[in-house]
Amino acid sequence: MPDSTKEQASRDKGGKWKKGASGNPGGRSSKAAELRRALEGGADDAVKTIL
Repeated sequence: MPDSTKEQASRDKGGKWKKGASGNPGGRSSKAAELRRALEGGADDAVKTIL
């Protein structure tokens, strides 16, 4: 069961998210974009190492 009143308001009686309610209101973490950029920079070296 949801812990907070705010979560309870975003779900229906069956526990599903109501239409238009987000299960992730904070959005994507900026860490994901940082990680992608870091991996792009070293991708060539990683492929050479693997091959």
